[in-house]
Amino acid sequence: MLTETIENERIIFETTAIGQPHWIKMSYFPNWKVKGAEGPFVVSPSFMMVIPTERQVTLYYGSTASNTVGQVLTVIGWAVVLSVLLIELVRWRRRAKTEPLLLDS
Repeated sequence: MLTETIENERIIFETTAIGQPHWIKMSYFPNWKVKGAEGPFVVSPSFMMVIPTERQVTLYYGSTASNTVGQVLTVIGWAVVLSVLLIELVRWRRRAKTEPLLLDS
């Protein structure tokens, strides 16, 4: 490998061995995508492999459809919870204004 850059969710490297397998010492997960190579393929629990088709290869951690659906459902869930709490707060305040205050004598 000529150069390599490792960031939080991205690995970029240059190679002259196009078409040769390259082992990446990073745990495989289906969200890993690659540009400039075939793969990534899981080869062991702690490694993945790519086969470069270009000189510069970029591995990046992207989101899948299930990630997006989960995030949307999470936002909807929080919106429902906050709406219910807001409605109950408004009802509580209205009841507090309209009910007479009872004092013990």
